[in-house]
Amino acid sequence: MKPGCFLKSVIVLTIIVAAIMYIIQHKSELFFHQSKKVLSELYFEDWDKEFKYVKNTPEKSELKNSLRNFIDSLEIKNIPDKKEIDRIVNMVKAAALDSIISSAELKEISKNLKQLKNERPE
Repeated sequence: MKPGCFLKSVIVLTIIVAAIMYIIQHKSELFFHQSKKVLSELYFEDWDKEFKYVKNTPEKSELKNSLRNFIDSLEIKNIPDKKEIDRIVNMVKAAALDSIISSAELKEISKNLKQLKNERPE
């Protein structure tokens, strides 16, 4: 390989890497919103299968809507950590164990979702 060709390859590769890094650091919200939308749809399609043993009550529908609103309001800058997400998931699973979601359980989960949303810097 000629020295000039190698030098051109290094320069082009550097420019490509810099462009990719810029996109990741400053324009990653473009990818985040699309992936959030796809993952949200997949989760809520599976919701009916996973919680079909839970009686269809207004509380079940309200819980689904609360979770959907929470996910839709997420931004890349303030995603909760895994521990907080696991806590909410465990609360939902615990509420569904007895095959009915009570209004008290719904209030507790909604309160935690609001608290989690308010704790994150906007």
